[in-house]
Amino acid sequence: MSKRSFGICLAFILAGLLMLIRTDAYYMPYILLSAFGIFCLFCNGRRPDRPALRSLAVPALISAFCGMMITFANHRIWADPMMPDERSALFFRAYKLYIILAIFAGSTLCILNILVFIKDHAGSFPLSEKAGDIKKPYLFFVFPFISMIIVYTVVWLCCYYPAIMSVDAIDQVSQILSGVYSNHHPIAHTLLIKLFFSPVYASTGDINRAVAAYILFQIIFMSATFAFTVKTMADLHMPRYALVIASVYYTLSPFHIMFSFSIWKDVVFGAFVTLFVVFFVRLTSIRRTVFDLVGFAVCCLAFCLFRSNGLFAFVIVTAAVFFAFKEQRRLFAVMACSIALALIIKHAVFPMFSVTAPDTAEMLSIPAQQVARTLVEGGDITEADRELISNIIDIDEAVRQYDTGISDPIKNLIRDFGNQQFISENKGAFLAMYLRTLIRNPLTFIIAFADQTKGYYNSGYQFMIWYWEVETNELGLVRQIGNARVNTAVGEYLWLFYNDPVFSLFVSIGFNVWILLLAFYKNAVSKNRTALITTVPSIAVIISLLVSTPAFSEFRYVYSLFTLWPLIIAMTLSKPVSPAAADTKGEHHEDHL
Repeated sequence: MSKRSFGICLAFILAGLLMLIRTDAYYMPYILLSAFGIFCLFCNGRRPDRPALRSLAVPALISAFCGMMITFANHRIWADPMMPDERSALFFRAYKLYIILAIFAGSTLCILNILVFIKDHAGSFPLSEKAGDIKKPYLFFVFPFISMIIVYTVVWLCCYYPAIMSVDAIDQVSQILSGVYSNHHPIAHTLLIKLFFSPVYASTGDINRAVAAYILFQIIFMSATFAFTVKTMADLHMPRYALVIASVYYTLSPFHIMFSFSIWKDVVFGAFVTLFVVFFVRLTSIRRTVFDLVGFAVCCLAFCLFRSNGLFAFVIVTAAVFFAFKEQRRLFAVMACSIALALIIKHAVFPMFSVTAPDTAEMLSIPAQQVARTLVEGGDITEADRELISNIIDIDEAVRQYDTGISDPIKNLIRDFGNQQFISENKGAFLAMYLRTLIRNPLTFIIAFADQTKGYYNSGYQFMIWYWEVETNELGLVRQIGNARVNTAVGEYLWLFYNDPVFSLFVSIGFNVWILLLAFYKNAVSKNRTALITTVPSIAVIISLLVSTPAFSEFRYVYSLFTLWPLIIAMTLSKPVSPAAADTKGEHHEDHL
């Protein structure tokens, strides 16, 4: 790299970093990304030879796309910049272009240098040489399992008995009591709650004890899931310090503690996604057993049923497994059958038992937000299209209640208007309206999309990470604090992750997604197939959120990434199995089935 090219890259990276000071997102991740990008720039500049332009094509396209996403996520910096009271139209446009160029070029060049560095050094920074055989690997299940149960249970009983319950959880308990079920919140999760709730409620009549019975199961289940992950890392001969770090991470991370006694479908879904990956790794890298194969099959189906977007994400994962592990025909067959079975359960079995499907409004989060944003900003919408929209929503009320990052106000207005059937009966007309409005207002649609999704790919935002209370209800569910001192100490610990710039990195969705994407890229270029698959489920979940998320930065929606982190990092930083060895192992496994 010439000194001129080096200087231009460095100048743009620094200019982009300085321009992003005005961001409404966390700034620390930008500092860290830019620092790593500058480090990679220096390393790339020392190369004795120039990389071929052809080899830079894919990294350049990826970098430009990521730079564009960061630029649109920070549209508030350039869409309406601080300007002098008197300025010409030319100055206004030129200054906006300058801001856009600085952010886009700086982000793109920073990411490009990181990708080039990773590609050049993909095999040169493994975690360490793997440890030898561990004489008692079961201890790496027992000790973490007991530690997690103790920590989770103490915090639960001292601070949050009988459970942390938002409106969603109250609704699920109400369904159990009434016997009228909806798949708005996955019924698989509601029935799992019922399995532990109903016997205790029937025998004691105490609804708080009944909820506590389910929480006790969930604490044990989550602890077992995390301990089994650590045990699998031990079976893979990961270094002992990696096992200790993983155990401490699972035991003391505030989100794992708080989620262990939170009644959210996302918690159990995160466990099943983790177990799916763990069983896949065991089946392809260790030794195929009946237990692992049965566990894998159960987790495949649970992946599809325990979140509304789970089936969509699982299809992406199945496609990735098919292309990366073509020799694992039976595993692929299990995954394909799980998709078919999930479709039958959702569309044939549930209706037979009068389980209502999610309503039409729930599936329109992002399109509804884009059209509403156009109405709010007085965009170009034909009178005919306005009349069509007025059949399903009060336009004036939609303009007043529109929230840039949460679709619930608009969806609730559609529900309150009570004419969702009109949408179903006129799908073609609404699709045509959407496309016409998009063509007339492309920038508004892009910005509305960015505001609705930016929390999942841009730096990070201060938004709700976990819930603290039992939502006000008429069921008799009340939070009980068992020990005030412990409650105060836990509250202070949790405060750090909301307010400290260093601790907030651990709960910043966008920052963690950046690391995930770099891990995916590193595994792809180093052909570490098994490690690559460990990253795919989280990426698939994020893709599904970019299609239909109701909230722009909801931590629980991506909780499955945080349950998988120790395994993803350990596998990514370990030396990959050679393709030949992997294929042989696959054939060996096939013989044992």
